[in-house]
Amino acid sequence: MEVIRMPVSALRAYAGNAKEHPPEQVEQVEQIAASIKEFGFNDPIAVWGKDNTVVEGHGRLEAARSLGIAEVPVIRLDHLSDEQRRAYTLVHNQLTLNSGYDMDALQAELDAIEGIDMEAYDFSSLEEAAESFSVEDIVEYRSYERENDTREWFTSNFTFPAGLKDEITAYLQKNKARITEEIVEAAKQEAGGDD
Repeated sequence: MEVIRMPVSALRAYAGNAKEHPPEQVEQVEQIAASIKEFGFNDPIAVWGKDNTVVEGHGRLEAARSLGIAEVPVIRLDHLSDEQRRAYTLVHNQLTLNSGYDMDALQAELDAIEGIDMEAYDFSSLEEAAESFSVEDIVEYRSYERENDTREWFTSNFTFPAGLKDEITAYLQKNKARITEEIVEAAKQEAGGDD
C-alpha cells in the first residue's frame, strides 16, 4: 500500500460519515491536533474515488485543517466497491471501540512516560476516573410520564472515555448497588421528597 501526499483542500469529507466530530465538541479534534504536533502525522487518511472522499480519518482531516497543514499523508482505497467503502467506514471506527486495556500494562506504560502529558489524551488511572465522578456530574434529569402511569420517571446518561469502556463497565457493575443508592437519593432530593 503506497502512502502519497495530497493537499488538504483536495480531500472531501464523506457526507454520510456516522462518526461524530461536531464543531461544538472540539476537544477530540484538539487532542488529535496535539497528537500530530507531538508525534507527527503518522496515520494516513484513507480516501476513495475521483473526488477523494475520506473513508477513514475525518478527525485527522479536521485536525490538519485546524493546524493549517497544507498536505497530509494519504492512502487510496479505490479497490473497494462503493458498498465496501461504506461498510469499512463504519467497521474501522467500530473495531477501535471493541477492546479495552490491560489495566496493569497500561498503568506500567503510563508510569514510564514522564515527559508527555498523557492526561491531555484522556489517560488517567481507573481509580482516578472512578473517583472523579459524582452523581451530580453524570446524571441528567428529564421528567416524563409513561402511558397509564402518573409517577415521574427520569433517565440518566453516563459519559466516560471510550478507551476505558470495559473497565468502567466492570466498575459500574461491581458497584451498582452503591451507585444506584446514590442516584435514588439524588432523585429523591431533585423531586423534593422521599417517594
